[in-house]
Amino acid sequence: MLPNLNVPGVYVQEITTLPPSVAAVPTAIPAFLGYTEITTDSNGDSLVDRPVRISSQKDYEAIFGFGPELAVTEAELDANGNFIRSDLQVRFHLYNAIRLFYANGGGEAYIISTGGYSYTGGGDAEIVAADFTGAGRALDAISRVDEPTLLLFPDMAAVTDPADLASVQQAALLQCGNL
Repeated sequence: MLPNLNVPGVYVQEITTLPPSVAAVPTAIPAFLGYTEITTDSNGDSLVDRPVRISSQKDYEAIFGFGPELAVTEAELDANGNFIRSDLQVRFHLYNAIRLFYANGGGEAYIISTGGYSYTGGGDAEIVAADFTGAGRALDAISRVDEPTLLLFPDMAAVTDPADLASVQQAALLQCGNL
């Protein structure tokens, strides 16, 4: 029916008989690959190289834990003892990437843990390109999930060898081309 019109004239009302031509679906579901605090689920099964779908920061924290502790390497104060600046040592970036993703309105995402912040021998875990690209590893695991359209490796920003970063990027681009 035409709405109540108060002005004389010719009016056209279009009535669609077809369903919408574009279905409402998410256009970009990211897959975050990196190191996590927790690497086993509540049953004791490994979460490493297993894609897990999450929809909130709380989901991430319940499954994978929190970020690594920050180490303050230098702090500068003025003559009155007021804080001026500090240098923080941050080696693993996945947790903060997820936190910022959801702080900016993020939705569904996949997380693939490539390992823990420290190995059983203690000390800092190394960021190893093979943890992302090795056979059966994180990139291979996410290739079997149909939904993700973005591949993100925030922890690779901390690698010291540019060749390692390049090898992960090349493997990701090759996988995107194949899929």
